[in-house]
Amino acid sequence: ADDDNRLKYVQHEERNDLPTWDPRHGCKLLEPSALALWPADGNASSRSGGRRADYKVWTPVRFNQPLGKSLDVCFSNTNSPETWFKVGVVRTSEASAFASSNREENASRIIKYAGFGGEFVLYG
Repeated sequence: ADDDNRLKYVQHEERNDLPTWDPRHGCKLLEPSALALWPADGNASSRSGGRRADYKVWTPVRFNQPLGKSLDVCFSNTNSPETWFKVGVVRTSEASAFASSNREENASRIIKYAGFGGEFVLYG
């Protein structure tokens, strides 16, 4: 096995769900989304998931995306435009929640007023 496989995140579009053999398939035509932030030392076109055939591991990606949005996940085993196909979807949460209180044994202060120090917790 070689390590010429790639992963990219593209904007969610209906054409991404066309059959993989269709030349209009979004994974074949769309550029990687700027909302998927690869580490500074690489991007989707230069990152391999490894040589193993039974599983792949990529560097973690950060998503700079608003609530309720989706990116489609595309994979290519040869890094050729003709071989990209959709393998999944990354969706952000529809809402976020903030803690309004915490347990007494925890010494953190919850934010109550603007301009005063405190902590907040995101659940997701």
